[in-house]
Amino acid sequence: MNMMAQSMLEQLGQLARQGMRPDHDMALAMAAIDDTAALAAIAADLRDQGFHNVVTYSRKVFIPL
Repeated sequence: MNMMAQSMLEQLGQLARQGMRPDHDMALAMAAIDDTAALAAIAADLRDQGFHNVVTYSRKVFIPL
């Protein structure tokens, strides 16, 4: 992973720990990050801060498996 991607992940991690979302430019820059596991972990932190362990569903959505 290059230094720019590492720096971006660190910034995203700091924002997530503060409960803040990335701005528009930072969100676009995330497309260049190859470490999807790190991005998923940051996304999980943000999700957990906002929704905790709440799971929702819709009876009107059908997903063929």
